[in-house]
Amino acid sequence: MASIQTLSLSDSDDEVLLFPQEATALNEDALIYSRNFEVDGMKLRRGKQLSDPPTCQDKEKQSEPPQKHISAPHGKKRNVDYNIIAHLKRIPALVSVFDALMMAKELREALVEALLNPEPYETVMAEIHLVNQVDEEVNQITFSEEDFMTPNHKHNRPLYVQGHVKGVALKRILVDPGSAVNILPLQTLRALGHLVDDLEPKNVVISGFNKSDEHTLGSIQLMLSLEELKTLVRFYVIDADTSYTMLLGRPLIHEFQIVPSTLHQCLKYKDEHG
Repeated sequence: MASIQTLSLSDSDDEVLLFPQEATALNEDALIYSRNFEVDGMKLRRGKQLSDPPTCQDKEKQSEPPQKHISAPHGKKRNVDYNIIAHLKRIPALVSVFDALMMAKELREALVEALLNPEPYETVMAEIHLVNQVDEEVNQITFSEEDFMTPNHKHNRPLYVQGHVKGVALKRILVDPGSAVNILPLQTLRALGHLVDDLEPKNVVISGFNKSDEHTLGSIQLMLSLEELKTLVRFYVIDADTSYTMLLGRPLIHEFQIVPSTLHQCLKYKDEHG
């Protein structure tokens, strides 16, 4: 028959019966009960018993952080700590042992946890890598066979585009990455309804490839529309016979990150939608 121990409480004749398992738990937690024992300054009434003190296992369970679950291959569920995932995303793809030792404590701990238990994190990190790779490819400007605007790919044509200024359609707009300025011939200025008196005086000299100098008459800002691209462009006006109605140089090309292709006879750029 199991023995029963008796526990007396201070300032009271009440007694609490303890079974051997309860007495052992109390002894393991080094709780000494005497006649002077009080619980948070409150006396226990007759018929009330002390609850079992928390064991070491209970404390460990309470200290464990909550974990989320994700679906794993073959229908298996694996525990993944997304705090570790967040730290792993901050670690560079190529890292040396020295770099790993010099990382912040939380990053080192996340890396160690992932290395000791790699299976749950392989799937998640692979998905993150795939998403990042797709985003990078979407934001890249590339040219393919579908972008050719001419049936004959073997040509030596410069790149001309069409646009509008003040409702006037302009053809043969030359896109020239070799030019440091945007150029507007005087005849185009007059076709748009402007006079030389409308120009801002600018003392700019344009040098050609044969080192011939051309003094500009001044500059003017015009609202240019190239299909969906609409912007205010500063042109320098020259009095010369040209094969183009206007020339778009590096200032406009670099401002809008335009990538022209003389081979494909078209240009591409990124808008607000990427």
